Amino acid sequence: MRPTHPPRILVIDDDERITRILVKRLQNAGYDCLSAATGDEGLHRYSMAGIDLIITDLHMPGIDGIGMINLIRAASSVPIIVISGHPDAYRRAMGSLHDITLMAKPFNHSTLLRRVESELALSGVPILPSSFESISHRN
Repeated sequence: MRPTHPPRILVIDDDERITRILVKRLQNAGYDCLSAATGDEGLHRYSMAGIDLIITDLHMPGIDGIGMINLIRAASSVPIIVISGHPDAYRRAMGSLHDITLMAKPFNHSTLLRRVESELALSGVPILPSSFESISHRN
């Protein structure tokens, strides 16, 4: 069965440059993207739109990534990929979060795209045919 719409990904990071780059790469791969700059805004966008996967930082103004993830996990098993440049935050997250993919900043965008496709497939979300390959052919 073909999806009627591309998977929707929510990117949450207080670094506007990183958010802009991630959204552009994901859109170029055929995904529908929303973004948020804070955990509070991310929670709001998550609750208002059918989100298939979340990519988030941990350190943000307001509610941090860990608090936001805990609130989302209380009601949903949506795939979550955490990206963070703070090793201490990583260690803290590893101890309290389950079923979360962790990636260190800086990260390889091709690796992130493969991880997105893998997480969507594991969660049962219909993925775009060979999203990663379509990017490779554009370059």
